[in-house]
This record gives sequence, C-alpha cells and structure tokens, in this order.
Amino acid sequence: MNSRENVRELTGLSIPKGESESSNFEIGFVVEDVNETISGLREQGVKVLVEPITKPWGQTIAYVSDPDGNYIEICS
Repeated sequence: MNSRENVRELTGLSIPKGESESSNFEIGFVVEDVNETISGLREQGVKVLVEPITKPWGQTIAYVSDPDGNYIEICS
C-alpha cells in the first residue's frame, strides 16, 4: 500500500490517486483538547471535514480545511 492509500484509509479524506500538480497539502497541529478546538473552529465558520475520532493507538484526530481547500489535522 502506498502512502496516499494509507492516508485515505486513516483519514477517510479524498486524496488524489496519482501525482498532482495542485498545491494542496496537509499540515497538522497538536492541541491539548481536540474536541474543544474543533468546537471553537466550527463556531468561527471553519469547515469540519472529519469529526474528532480516537484512533486505536489512543490519538484523537479531526480534520478541517482552510479557504483554499488544504487539509488541516487537529490532533492530540
């Protein structure tokens, strides 16, 4: 499995299958409380792509997008 497939499986996000000329990328921010951060971002009108979920290894993650459509991971 290549890294794009891994990302699709782990996040449930739509990741292009091949090399892309787009400028889309992902950046991640580690926060103390993912649920609280997502709640605050939602109140500010940020589009939530993946609601907070706890992975089997104990990390909580969520995804939002910026105005250009780039993925932003909010994680513990």
